[in-house]
Amino acid sequence: MMSLRTKFYIAIDAITDSKDYLKIEELKNTYAYKICARNAYVGIWIAKDQSFIISRYKVGNHPYLFNEYHWDIDTEGHFFTGTVKPLELVEPCPFELKSEVSSTDEQVIIDYLNQLEEKHPIVEGFNSLQHRKESAITFARRLSGDRFSNEQLFAMIKTDSSNKNAALELLKKRGYSLEDIETHINP
Repeated sequence: MMSLRTKFYIAIDAITDSKDYLKIEELKNTYAYKICARNAYVGIWIAKDQSFIISRYKVGNHPYLFNEYHWDIDTEGHFFTGTVKPLELVEPCPFELKSEVSSTDEQVIIDYLNQLEEKHPIVEGFNSLQHRKESAITFARRLSGDRFSNEQLFAMIKTDSSNKNAALELLKKRGYSLEDIETHINP
């Protein structure tokens, strides 16, 4: 039987190779879309920039807003390339987007995008948001030289080993919330 993770990667490969995605002229400004991009799977279309605002996890469990450009953007004379294939419209963004965003507003937008990604998966049953968080946390762990993998720490907590509290503290230090830990242990 094929794992959800494998199904997810197969779906991403198929989408990347496909010409079946929404073109720039089909998109509505400040609407949220399910997307296939380098760093997220839901984004808000910003027509004037020809890009999507996404919630990006790079190093650790600390997302930030980031712009990725539509696959068909004219990149001549620019240092970037298009990396987003929009797949379907999700909903209008429920709040006004400003060019300058306070840290409070940024967190509201990040939370909104993260919730949408969980509600609108690329592969039903696969949590791409959790996968992106874990990848970013693992990357941060590699940079810091920690010797236990996250999986080993989750196993210590799940089996109620004598190292449970130490494992819990290490996971929290790595950016996992108690809710994230509970979700991973009891999916």
